[in-house]
Amino acid sequence: MANEQYEGPAYSSLLYFIDNEIHHRAQGYVYLRSLGIQPPFFWDREF
Repeated sequence: MANEQYEGPAYSSLLYFIDNEIHHRAQGYVYLRSLGIQPPFFWDREF
């Protein structure tokens, strides 16, 4: 299975990546709030 290629459409991978980022960012926000830290605005992204 490790050598098989994913055969789904490219847009489904893109949607998965976006959903995954939102999920993990939300987990971080919950963790920060439980520590009493005010998280930054959700859509404010700096690289």
